[in-house]
This record gives sequence, C-alpha cells and structure tokens, in this order.
Amino acid sequence: MRPMLIFALAVFLSAFLLFQVQPIAGKHMLPWFGGTPGVWTTCLLFFQALLLAGYAYAHAISRLSVRRQAWLHCSVVGISLILLLSGMARWPSPITPGTEWRPENPSSPAAAVLGLLTLSVGLPYFVLSTTGPLVQSWFVRTEQRSPYRLYALSNAGSLLALVSYPVLVEPLLRLRTQGRTWTLLYAAFAVLLIFCARKLARTGQAEPVVDQIGEDTGSTAKPTLGRYSLWMALAATTSILLLATTNQLTQDVAPVPFLWVLPLAIYLLSFILTFDSDRWYRRGWAFPLLGASYLSVLFLLFRTEYGIRVQLPIYAVLLFALCMVCHGELVRLRPAPRYLTAFYLMISLGGALGGLFVALIAPRIFSSYWEFHAGLVISGLLIVAALWLDRTSWLHTKPFAPAALCGFIVLVPAVSILRRPDSITVRYAMLEVGIAVLILWRHWKNGRRHASTRIPVLLGIAAVFALGSVLAVNMAGRSVNAVLTKRNFYGSLAVVEYSRDDSKWHRFTLRHGQILHGSQFTAADKRDFPTTYYGPRSGADLAINHHPERGKRGLRVGVIGLGIGTIAAYGQKGDLVRFYEINPDVIKVAIDNNGRFSYLHRTPAEVEIVPGDARLSMERELRKGQAQQYDVLVLDAFSGDTIPLHLISAEAFEVYARHMAPGGIIAAHISNRHLDLRPVLWRLAQEYGYTPALVRGIARENVTQASDWVVFTREPNWLQSERVLTYITWPTSTKQVPLWTDDYSNLFAVLK
Repeated sequence: MRPMLIFALAVFLSAFLLFQVQPIAGKHMLPWFGGTPGVWTTCLLFFQALLLAGYAYAHAISRLSVRRQAWLHCSVVGISLILLLSGMARWPSPITPGTEWRPENPSSPAAAVLGLLTLSVGLPYFVLSTTGPLVQSWFVRTEQRSPYRLYALSNAGSLLALVSYPVLVEPLLRLRTQGRTWTLLYAAFAVLLIFCARKLARTGQAEPVVDQIGEDTGSTAKPTLGRYSLWMALAATTSILLLATTNQLTQDVAPVPFLWVLPLAIYLLSFILTFDSDRWYRRGWAFPLLGASYLSVLFLLFRTEYGIRVQLPIYAVLLFALCMVCHGELVRLRPAPRYLTAFYLMISLGGALGGLFVALIAPRIFSSYWEFHAGLVISGLLIVAALWLDRTSWLHTKPFAPAALCGFIVLVPAVSILRRPDSITVRYAMLEVGIAVLILWRHWKNGRRHASTRIPVLLGIAAVFALGSVLAVNMAGRSVNAVLTKRNFYGSLAVVEYSRDDSKWHRFTLRHGQILHGSQFTAADKRDFPTTYYGPRSGADLAINHHPERGKRGLRVGVIGLGIGTIAAYGQKGDLVRFYEINPDVIKVAIDNNGRFSYLHRTPAEVEIVPGDARLSMERELRKGQAQQYDVLVLDAFSGDTIPLHLISAEAFEVYARHMAPGGIIAAHISNRHLDLRPVLWRLAQEYGYTPALVRGIARENVTQASDWVVFTREPNWLQSERVLTYITWPTSTKQVPLWTDDYSNLFAVLK
C-alpha cells in the first residue's frame, strides 16, 4: 500500500471514529441524567478538553526523535486496546458502561458525566485526538509535502461520522452494536497507525526540509503572542456559538442526536472548506451572508413563536456564516509547517475554552441561555480585530467601511430599544455607540502605524465590549415581568407575572426556556383551578376524576414531572399525590410559600415529592420492594418540548407496569410542536397489553391550553363507558414504528 494512502486512511478513520463516538456516548449517558440538554453540552466539553490534551501531547512529543515518537505513541495505542478488550467482557459494549455504573441522584451531574466519559472512552478518545496533528507532522517529515489537505480530509471524516449517525447508524443499529462496531474500527485504525509509525521510524528525519512545500501554507515568521491569542480567540468564538446554538435549539425541542450533530456538522464543514483551499472562503460573499444572518436571528430572538422548521435553517445559516468567517480568517493567519502543532494546539485550546465557558461558566453567571447573545457580540468584535490587523482588508481600503461597520454595531441595541425601551438596553446602546466612536477614532489615529502596535488596543476594546455585553444581556434577561430567574444543569427557569393591575386575571407562570410548565391565578375564585394543559377534559382530568375508584376510596396518584404542582388541584382528602422531579430548582419554586404558586399547599390530598430522575427513583423503589400501587400515573416530564426518550422506552413502561395497581390508568402528556409520539406509545401499549386512547384537551383563553394526551388502561370496558367516551378522540395512529427501547429509538420516523 502506498505511504500516502496509509497516512490518509489513518487520518480519515481516526477523525471518523473521533466524532462517531460522541453521539454514541452522549446517547448512552442521556437517560442517566434525566435526558437534559446539559448532558450533551458537558459531553462536548469533555471531548474538547481531551482534544486539547491530545494536541498538547502531539506538540510535546514532536520535539522527540522520530524513533522515540513512534515507540511512545504505539505504546499508548496498545494500552488503549487492552482497556477496550477488558471492557468487552464487563459491559454491553467496550465503550458503554453497564447500569451498575449509573449514578444515583448525583449532587454534581456535570462532574458525574465527565467521570463516566473518562472511564468509558477517555484513553481511546485521547489517542484519536492526537492523530490529526501528530500524523500530519509525521507526513511532512516522511513525504516532504503540505499537510493541510490531510487536515481537510480529517474534517471530512468527522463530517461523515456526524451525518451518518442520525441517518444510518442510529436507525439501523442498536446502541450496544454501535459500540462494538466502533471498537472493531478502532482496532483497524490502530493497525494503520502502527504502519505510519514504522514509516516514520525508518526515515530518521527530525524536521521538515522546507517550510513552504509545494504551495503557500502560511507565513514563515515565528508567530507572536498576539498571533497566538488571535488564533485561540477565533477558535473559542466558534466553539461558543456551536454549543450555544445547540442549546438554543434543544432547550425548546429535545436533546436528541440529530439536533446535536447538525450544528457540529456545520462547524466541521466550515473547517473542511476553509482548510482545503483558499478559493472557498471569500470575504465578498461571507460577510454579507453573515450580516443578513445576524439580522435574521435578531428577528427570531424577538419572535419566539416560530417552530423548528423556521428556527433550524436560520440558526444553521448563521452558524455556517460565522464559522466560515472565523475559520477563514484563521486560515489567513496560519503559520509555516514547522509551527503546525502549535497552530493546532491554539485552535484546540480555543475550542476547549469556548466549551468551558458554555458548559460550566455560563450557567453560573447567566440566569438564562444568554451565552448565545454574548457569543454573537464577541464574535463580531474578533472579526473586526482580524480585519483591522489585515492592512489589505476592506476595512482599510474602503473609505466608508469603518462608518458602515460601526452603524451595524449600533443597529443591534437600537432594535433592542425599540423592542424593550428600558434603562438597561439604553445603557447598552450608549456603550456600543461609545465603542463605535472609539473604533473610528483609533482607525484614524493609527492609520500610519504598524499593525502590531494596535493589538493591545484591539484586545482592550474587545475586553470592555465583551464585559459590557455579558452584563447587559444578563441584566436584560430579567424581563420586567420576570420575578424570578434560575439556571442550573437542567436548564433555565423563569417565574413570570402577568396582568399585575388586573386582579381578575393576575397570575404567575413558570417557564423552562420557552416552554410553559404551569400557571396559577391569584384570585380566590380561580386559585385552585387546574390551568394550562391540565384543565377539565384533559387526560389528567379523565384519568383522576373518572377513575373507577374515585369516590369509593382515596386514590394513589403518581406524577412524573412536578412543574408548579398543578395536578395536586385534583387531589381530594384521602388521596396521595406523589411527584417525581429531577430539577431541584423546580422543587424550590413549587414548594416556596411566597404567594406565587400554592397548589401543593392548598390541596387536601397528602403530597410527597421524590427528588431525582423519575425512572431511576422508581427502579430503586422496586429494588427495595416498594411498589407504589398507583391508581393513576401521570407522565408529564418534559425536556425541551417533548418527553425525555428514556421515559417512553420499553424498559420504562415495564417499570411503570410494576408500580400500577389493578385497574390502574397511565396518562401520558404528549403535546409538542415537533414530534408525533402517538405511534411510539401505541406500540408500547401493544407490547404491554394496554388499550390506548387519545384525549385532546380544550383551550380556554388565558386559562387552559390545547393539549394531547394518550391514556392507557388494561380495562377496555372503562373506555367504553358513556362518560369516558365524551373525552376520547378515537382515530388512532396508523403509522407503524418498531418498539423503542433504551438501545433503540428513531426520531426521524415520528417527525411531524
């Protein structure tokens, strides 16, 4: 086999495996932590951190002799293979730990996710992350050719891995099969890598013979500290926008592999295009596209009612335009091959810092998902910095370019003022106007100075602008109607007050992102009324108020998902209403007796709250012999705009069935804008001997929302009773889907 082909296959396969394992590991971990979007964000932080460690390792050992490099790296690869083989005997697959490793209500979910990932895929992923820069540096030494095409090839492998996962791998292969197949491909990669190391050891060439091999691959000058900083900052910006865009989509839809991999695929596509050839990135088309995308997203942020079919293309185009500009400018600043590993190290460091900001820092400094807004602002400033440092850019050659740019900078807060004319946005606008004036003044003042003297000024402007933006967007997130905002690993919450001056309609609502999780009136005649999705003629009303035992004895009602405790409004004396809730902040909001939400305090029923993931808690109760014998089980947990998938799998329904009393009824709330879950639930009903029926709740202005419920019972005669028939919409789902399990699900099959 030709040496060039061996190097190409090793780089391509390593990149494919690098990004194929991410959705596999993320999907495996997702049910263990409540199906929340924070799982994927934390996974990406882990993978970015290991990528940084791999690049640092490659940079460090590149200074060793070629023989020592080959022996050291082959030893690390051998250890990783031994660990995978040991996992094969203990776990469902070598990279998917068994349920005995599942944490029970961890106090720090992010730390638990990071620990499990380290245990399962840590060393193999580290080996794969070193391959790009290390094998490319070996290629330069052995073949004396430019390595940047190999970088584009590695990104092509990454892109193929991401695109193929939701389209082919997830629908066709069960999770354990995915893990085993990945392990076999990793073994094939290890063989290729050993061939590359053998080729390197035979050359004895310690350094590339030339800096410029066959094409212009960058400046031969030694990079300055400012150049290193700009490499890192541009990479960090795209990383922030990658994760923030993913959060923006999944917080209101569902944390699923398709919405994970699409932004990541766009991110990688920009790498492929910009590093493959200079012809793909042109400022003439990229900057107008970026400007139009900024304005489109600005409009979208003010109009939250649009569904995923509108949101997805707008966010995708913005991410693509932004990544093309940032990565295109990064390629313009690339160094000669002798500084190759340092260049990749700075890119990786920037990516890790961006992931660290979104996954760990943003939840502590922002009350909502404002890292997306901050990322837009910071990216704009860095792009301006890159243009300013390039004396050939249109910012210097076009006489009206600085004024036009500053006008665009001021446009964003100006629109914000029109939308929300409060003191916060006015001050933010004044800050941006001042910075715009400073940009113009420095542009005129430094017109004849060397570019390097302007780096401290640019970094200072960017720092002030970023700090002001962070403070402004965080304060602006506290809407004039929001009386409380909270954010943690499980998402952002806001308690919003409506109709403050109208005692008849005065109410408080709880929102998780943009999703409504309950509303309660303060007026005495409506305070105990079940609102939103739980009103009269809803699935909850049918299952509880029309249960065959209602009025004969107290009912035991289990509720998966607390919200503000609205279902407690159906409780009567002698009933037990037992809520399962994973988010500790939701529990605090619901039980805090501050006059906002009082369902839990006012119900005559006995109320219990079980903290932690519902399914894990119910499994733990069964292990202790504490089957709850529920007369009614209400499934109302939402992550984003739909039920977490691990709560509607076959394994989950097996747990539910063991907790039900004879004649028990399960009511599953399935209202959402994006997925038709009826086929999934119909298939589960068939598997476990239930008769399902569809119930559509009725909307009443300001009081209840239209809602979709599926009610399950093993007593079909109950569904035929006259009072129950008035609730049921009988046209059932005709679409057939395979049984969903923890090992298999396919969202493409149920998209609306």
